[in-house]
Formats: sequence, structure tokens, C-alpha cells
Amino acid sequence: MKGTFSKRLLIPALLLIAGISVILYPVVKNICGDYRLAALSYKFYREFSYSSLEKDSLFNEALKDNREEDFEIANDPWQGSGRETVNHSTSIEKYVNSQQGLLSVVNVPALGIALPVYEGTGETVLARGAGHLVGTALPVGGVGTRSVIAAHTAYSGASMFDNLINAENGMIIIIHTLGHDLYYKIDSIEVIDPNDVDKIRPVSGQDIVTLLTCTPFGKNTHRLLVSGSRFFPSGNSSEINPYNNSETAFIPGYRLMIQSWMWIPLALSGLTILILVVVGMKSILGSSAKRRIVNAGESCGL
Repeated sequence: MKGTFSKRLLIPALLLIAGISVILYPVVKNICGDYRLAALSYKFYREFSYSSLEKDSLFNEALKDNREEDFEIANDPWQGSGRETVNHSTSIEKYVNSQQGLLSVVNVPALGIALPVYEGTGETVLARGAGHLVGTALPVGGVGTRSVIAAHTAYSGASMFDNLINAENGMIIIIHTLGHDLYYKIDSIEVIDPNDVDKIRPVSGQDIVTLLTCTPFGKNTHRLLVSGSRFFPSGNSSEINPYNNSETAFIPGYRLMIQSWMWIPLALSGLTILILVVVGMKSILGSSAKRRIVNAGESCGL
């Protein structure tokens, strides 16, 4: 009887485990994707292939590009009409090519965002992380410049800019480029039409970075712009820069973020496990009761 009981429960248990695995797969995939991107960002930040002297030289070259280049803003990156060609100086192009297209790292500690930034916003680029919108200033700062960094929302496999919808004025955006950390404080959050490129033009006398993504979640009919103005932190920057904080555990810049949509598969999985436990306990208790009745009958000679 015990063997029969075990076999009777085995198939339903295996089916339930398989069902839970299917339900949780998107959640696990996203969490693993976030970890991978955070680890890649930190690796790029730490293991630069250029010496300090070369990095400073390239950084100054990029600043010069920002001052001298007549930027032509590309259209919305998700409409397939944006430029992907780079008109930067030879040394900057050489640098980008040597890093497999990697240009910077964008970090928003309060939102758990840590992404590598590649040059361009093509489909292939945005599947790997964030992209620098060609036609806007390089992410090295400079008065009178605005650099725009775009990434997906509701992308299968990583959170990307999902948490950008929770941005608030006063939060810090950190751009890591060529060994330099640039700090921006969010002071503008707005939703625009995809073709309203005037909203991402530079502003005279200001140094701005703008994070761009699709909105609303799943519909993507508009664009969310989160912009910050450059500031220079006083004192110890490790308080706001996870990469400079030696006490940061795990991968610096990485935070386990549970998106709102994840609660549905997590709740379904929990409910499934609860049902499995209840059904299993009822079967065990029912089987035990039957055995007690049989044993009692046998002891009475029935």
C-alpha cells in the first residue's frame, strides 16, 4: 500500500514541479540577466585596457568632440530611423572599436540600474544593454551638452530601464567613462511623443544627461525622459557611488529588484506549492487513518 501511495503522488508532484519551473522561468531569466549585466558593467569599470594617461587623453579628445561636433539628433531609436554611424575623431572610434562597442557604464543606485553603454541604439545594441543615442553628445560631459542614453523597458531577459518609471527628482545618475565618474542629479521627468526630439536638444550653459526608454509598460506609445544636471560631489563619493564603496557586497551596482509583473508568477508558484502540500498532507493523513482502521479490525479478529 505504501508503494502504491508513493507512486500515486509521484506523477502529480512531478507535473506540479514542471509547472512551477515554467511559471518561474521568466523571473529567473530576468534576475540572471540583471546580474550578468551588472557584473559586465563592473568588469568594464575595473578592467580597463587603457592606461591612465591614455584614458585622460581620450577623455579630453571626447570633450573636444563635444565642443566641436555639429550634432544632428537622430530620430526615435525604436522607430528604426536613427543614425548608427559615428562621426567622432579617429582616436575615439579606435577606442570604441577596441572595447567591442562599449563606451560607458550608466548607474542609478537608487533604482538598481547598472548597465553597460554601447555606441548606437540599433536592435543588436539594445539587446546587450543601454545605447548612446548617436547625434547627441558623448557621455563625457561639457557645458552646453546633453548626452542621451537609451535602453528597453519590458525587455525579455533583463530589467534594463524597467525601474526608470520609479525615478524621482534628486536621485543620482552616475556615468562612468574612460576612468572618469560623472555625477548628475535628476531634476526633470517627462513623457513625450516619440518624435519630439526638441526635448533632447542641449541647453546653453548646462551639462545634462538624459535616460530614455519606452512607456507605458507593454504599450510603448510614448517615451519617458529622465534628465539630470551635472554636479560635483563634495567629500567622500563612496556614499553615492557603489563602485567606490569597498564595503559593497556581491557585485557593486547590483541589487535584486522584484518587478511588479514578477509578483504574479511568484504568487502562482506559492499557491501551487501550497496546494501540493495540502493535497499531500491530506493523502498522508487519509492513508494513515485507513491503516489504523485496518489494524484495529485485525486486532479485533474482524
